Amino acid sequence: MKRIDSVLLIDDDSICNFISTSLLKHLHVTEDIHAVVNGKEALRFLKEKGAIKTTAVFPEVVFLDLNMPVMDGFDFLDQLNKTMPNYANACKIYILTSSESPLDIDRCRSYEIAGYISKPMTEEKLALLVDTN
Repeated sequence: MKRIDSVLLIDDDSICNFISTSLLKHLHVTEDIHAVVNGKEALRFLKEKGAIKTTAVFPEVVFLDLNMPVMDGFDFLDQLNKTMPNYANACKIYILTSSESPLDIDRCRSYEIAGYISKPMTEEKLALLVDTN
């Protein structure tokens, strides 16, 4: 499986974050994993790490849940595209969600996302993403 420099998990579900983190580490995909519980924290994390100044600290891959308190996945995507458009295009954003709503799937098509994955992350789903992109 290909290596990823760094990953940002954006999900309010601590169990999902634990599973995703454990799987990424177990498969030696990356050791650089950051998890936050909503879109607002993700934007703050990216700004604090200097994402506006350099792509070196911007996560190569983002796994984004849609349904979260404070700032959901769609609001995060809107704000990311508005405040950091170069970085939104430089990374791969995968929706990792339990939502299988046709409305959510259709709405995701209006964003530059790399894929839409149903929770939970599994080795098979991760292998398809990492090895084909």
